[in-house]
Amino acid sequence: MSKQHKNRQRDLDTLVYHRAAWQCQMPECLCPDGRKIDKALRGTDTPWSPSIDHIRPLASGGSDQLRNKRAAHKECNRAGAEDQQQRQARTVQPGLSYRIGDLFSGDQGSR
Repeated sequence: MSKQHKNRQRDLDTLVYHRAAWQCQMPECLCPDGRKIDKALRGTDTPWSPSIDHIRPLASGGSDQLRNKRAAHKECNRAGAEDQQQRQARTVQPGLSYRIGDLFSGDQGSR
């Protein structure tokens, strides 16, 4: 990646942070200090450093455009990605056969 591309990406990320007023936009913010993202942690590898979350993941066909990005703490972003992977793993795939127990494992439901 060229230096020019990195600088452009950093400028776009800054727009995302400013649009969010440096607040974590994840539905479930995990930061014990609240939603505020500390600008001083930018470029560090701490759980509460700023990161960009793709609302619809790139791997799922999401775009890398501003409208698909939101500001997040690094840890909140990681946890959100794990939640999404777990939801996708539980999604029933058409054309495959399943046992009822596989679909409702852990669900006590009415019997």
